[in-house]
Amino acid sequence: AMALVLASPSAASDPPSRSADEAALREAKLVEWPGFYRRQDADGLAAFLLPGFQAIAGDGSIEERESVLAWVRANPWDPPNFRYEIDHIRFLSDDTALVIGRGGSDSARDGRPCRARYRSSNLFRKVEGRWRAALSHISGQACDPVPGPGQE
Repeated sequence: AMALVLASPSAASDPPSRSADEAALREAKLVEWPGFYRRQDADGLAAFLLPGFQAIAGDGSIEERESVLAWVRANPWDPPNFRYEIDHIRFLSDDTALVIGRGGSDSARDGRPCRARYRSSNLFRKVEGRWRAALSHISGQACDPVPGPGQE
């Protein structure tokens, strides 16, 4: 019994394992969220985005949750090579986390092919066991021209 008492304080000071939450956040950001857009699943997205969700663009403009849902209902979205890489997951509390990373895909600007890229910070809250998006901030948006034949 004495060994257990002596071991308890050090065990209590170890931070809890975040591996299950990190895996769930990766799934939410890399699979679930873009999947709602690809399937034009506004109802699924509505259950994923917390009430009060906002998307903040690089220019500081704010898009409210209902506007995001309306856009998904009205617009097909399935870039052939969309990718997102998570650079960092930071837990602010047991039920609040930031997922920071960068994304991109082939796109077009003014009818010319380009490689779109951006950075984002996404605030998630864990509600009833599920990580849901509370806020997304996009910055560093760019679309780098892709040289066409004879333009290299």
